[in-house]
Amino acid sequence: MKQDQANDIWTLGELGPKITRNAYVIGIIGIVASLGLGAMSGWGRFFQAWHVSFCYFLALGLGALFFVLIQHLTGASWSVIVRRPAEAMAANLPAMALFFVPIVIGMKDLFPWANPEVMGGNPVLAAKAPYLNMTFFLVRWAVFFLAWFLITRFFFNSSVKQDSTGDFSLTLKMERGAAPAVIAFALSLTFAALDLLMSLSPCGTAPSSGSTSSLGRHSRSSPSWPLR
Repeated sequence: MKQDQANDIWTLGELGPKITRNAYVIGIIGIVASLGLGAMSGWGRFFQAWHVSFCYFLALGLGALFFVLIQHLTGASWSVIVRRPAEAMAANLPAMALFFVPIVIGMKDLFPWANPEVMGGNPVLAAKAPYLNMTFFLVRWAVFFLAWFLITRFFFNSSVKQDSTGDFSLTLKMERGAAPAVIAFALSLTFAALDLLMSLSPCGTAPSSGSTSSLGRHSRSSPSWPLR
């Protein structure tokens, strides 16, 4: 590691690009291997496995974002140091839009309501068609990713700018923005959990919310790691 004595900033130096390149290579190899296994064992199983992994890593990013929002909402000053890793994790949320593409491609293998013949033959599903349809599903997720992108960029960019300028007004700006951001976060998490998890069994009548779903439990538990 290298240190910038003037600004007291530590960097990985030449090691940083090497780690990034290696991560890209490993990621590409993993994707190619996954596609190969999917072609051999069946695409239905591939999409199911991808769905589980997507939910897991999405929950990590959302949990990190929730941690950041709570710190600003409560005006906590003790968490400045541990908040930085959470900000970095949350900043990866927009990239999850790319990994959402296989979910869209495999919708008919994942969600019963995505099959017209299933919807038409089930009166319970037919009643839910105004919400459970592919077009509205894609529109909702475009809104979710847009909301997460705007929230994460606002807090990440403000935090980085504050580190370089020391402007305390940025702290107040983030604290004021935390309240509406938490509301948007709660709504998007709830409906995202409904889409990804509850709609796998669309005939069920159990209530779902972002806090009671598995996605919500992951998002609430994942940011607790800096406190241990």
